Amino acid sequence: KAKPLKENFSHYLKPFANSSYGMGLGLYIVNEILKLHHFAFDYKHEDGKNLFIIATQGDKNDSY
Repeated sequence: KAKPLKENFSHYLKPFANSSYGMGLGLYIVNEILKLHHFAFDYKHEDGKNLFIIATQGDKNDSY
């Protein structure tokens, strides 16, 4: 079972550098590309799984 993210999801959407983890650019780059194409990027932890959700902006408020 996956553990939930330690920080709020928005924290991982910002670029960062950490000596233990290297460059934190992956989710930042994904989010920037999705925004350019008018997609929403979200996260939730459910049933021991980390789910990364990509949806059209109009679908963001819909139930996943």
